[in-house]
Amino acid sequence: MPFIGTATKTMVSDRACLITGLQIAAANTTGTIGFAGSGADVELPAAFIASSYTFQGATVGLDSCIAVNINPVSHLGLTNLQPSVAFSGTLTGTNPASFRTEITNTSASLTTQTLAILITNLGAGKVSQPARIT
Repeated sequence: MPFIGTATKTMVSDRACLITGLQIAAANTTGTIGFAGSGADVELPAAFIASSYTFQGATVGLDSCIAVNINPVSHLGLTNLQPSVAFSGTLTGTNPASFRTEITNTSASLTTQTLAILITNLGAGKVSQPARIT
């Protein structure tokens, strides 16, 4: 498996998930993240919602509305990871099974530090409502 460790997935909202506890193996290894039931290396929880949408008559695909933020957990520099993030598979619809977020460790010899990977959907879909203060 390209990821080393155990993924801890924390839903921040229905459109944001924080994944911690993972490193990416060396030798230009690519790990994939996909929707629940997709068969990706790491699957987002079923509660995560992402969908393409139409803006000013044009479809905005998942490759444009999903953001991936990668940070090291330790204070040391990420000298061996220059993350390469790409998207593949079906880029329209709601949670398509073939959609993949691909994260590549570009180091030929070093495993990354433990990472915090935040996946967010900036597009349309169900929006969590803030708690009301009464």
